[in-house]
Amino acid sequence: MRIGGRLWLVVAVSMLGTLVVAGLALKQTRGDLMEGRETKTRHIVEVGRSLLAHYQAEEQAGRLSRDAAQAQALSALSALRYEGTEYLWVHQKTGSIMLAHPNAKLIGTSVDAMQDKAGGYLFRRMNAEVDKAGAGFVTYDWPKPGQDKAVPKLSYVAGFAPWDWVVGTGIYIDDVDGTFATRAGLFGLGVLVVVAAVGLIATLIGRSITRPLGDVTAAIKRLTNDEHGFDIAHTGRVDEVGDLARGLVIFRDHVEAAERANTARQAEQEVQMRRQARIAELTLQFDQTTAGIIKTVASAATQMQATSQSMSAIAAQTSQQSTNVASAAGSAAVSVQTVAAATEELSATEAEIARQVETSTQIANSAVAQAQHSSAIVESLNQTTRRIGEVVGLISEIASQTNLLALNATIEAARAGDSGKGFAVVAGEVKSLANQTTRATTEISEQISAVQASAREAAEAIDSIVGIISQIGHASAEVAAAVEQQTAATHEIARSIETAANDTHEVSANIAQVSIAATTAGHTAHEVLAAAGELSSQAESLRLHVESFLSGVREAGQAA
Repeated sequence: MRIGGRLWLVVAVSMLGTLVVAGLALKQTRGDLMEGRETKTRHIVEVGRSLLAHYQAEEQAGRLSRDAAQAQALSALSALRYEGTEYLWVHQKTGSIMLAHPNAKLIGTSVDAMQDKAGGYLFRRMNAEVDKAGAGFVTYDWPKPGQDKAVPKLSYVAGFAPWDWVVGTGIYIDDVDGTFATRAGLFGLGVLVVVAAVGLIATLIGRSITRPLGDVTAAIKRLTNDEHGFDIAHTGRVDEVGDLARGLVIFRDHVEAAERANTARQAEQEVQMRRQARIAELTLQFDQTTAGIIKTVASAATQMQATSQSMSAIAAQTSQQSTNVASAAGSAAVSVQTVAAATEELSATEAEIARQVETSTQIANSAVAQAQHSSAIVESLNQTTRRIGEVVGLISEIASQTNLLALNATIEAARAGDSGKGFAVVAGEVKSLANQTTRATTEISEQISAVQASAREAAEAIDSIVGIISQIGHASAEVAAAVEQQTAATHEIARSIETAANDTHEVSANIAQVSIAATTAGHTAHEVLAAAGELSSQAESLRLHVESFLSGVREAGQAA
């Protein structure tokens, strides 16, 4: 039920209560009026009975006879009047003979059969009241003198036993109804005024409550429709409506503050989302870039390992071939010494000399071939070291780019604040690995430069060997020519043999240098192989750190 309805319910209950109270008051008023009339008639009848008792006492005292006493008593009662026209009457109980009455026609007659307008026997009822209680009230309708219309009348009768009389009086009570009606009208008017006043007050109170409540309800509806920035009325009232309005203002302010906080939170979330997207983009770029770099580094390390192993094999083969050349040169020296010893028997051993010269020529040709092969190997070694240098340069560029990416990651981690401290640590690790890679590439470059220098020296030595072996070939040809001209050129043969011996010693020395260079190249190849292994290990460590860094960045991005 709405508040207005409840207020009118209170008004209705108040009206009903007022009507009930008014009814009870009117009933009490009518009772009081009737009681006043009853008291008046009873007192008057008691006065009449006292008068009869006086004359009966006179009779008892012997001062008056009964007839005289009764005659004086009736005369005195007949003379009594009150309220102008009201009177007392006396009738004989037995037979209901009227003894005293203003209407002289009734005196001496029986009134036992007299009826009122309703058909009731008046004096029989009166006698019955006297027989029952000695006295009593009787109401009936009886016309006023000179009128035909019967009106309510109240009579009080009391018996006087010594003379068997009944004395009574009656008054019209239509004035009671008039007085009651007047008072009822006044009560009704009062009730109407009270009800009107209560209704007016209830209406005013209802409006003073319902209208502000309607305004507050409208404001609540506007708040529920997400409207803000409007004023709320009735906040200055000092009653509960004002409390409600002020509470609604506080609620509105809280809602607006919550909306502002929500807007700020959404903006912050958008910034976080853009930041996460940027981090994800940078992470993806960094992942792709570092994956390619690490793959290239790993491939280069693998290629370096293969090249180092090839260099090691080439160096071993060169050393073996140098040993063979040295052995051949030693054999050539022995042969030359044999030729020198057999110079005196040159004529007898010409065929043997020719065979030995041909053998020396073949050995020299073989040495030339081996020297040329060693030169090709050294050239290949030189090219390989150049490629390794290019790979090392690529690794150095990768390390620089990785260092740059780590710097960018450190900057982004610094922008991320506390949530990016983990990123900064990982970026520092990546930067440290990049610096280690740079140092390793620098060391590898230095080793490769040393290998290239050794390769150049080996190439120059091999070229020298080729020249020397070519000279041995020419010397062998000259020996062959000398064999054909042995008779005329014995001294020339001896000189040529001496030259061959010197050249053979020089070949042996050069071959020893080639062997040393090959050994050095082998050591260098092993160092390159170790450096390539270290580079591969660094590349794998870099890959693991990058993966850990990217994982931390993604987790932080998701947590953010």
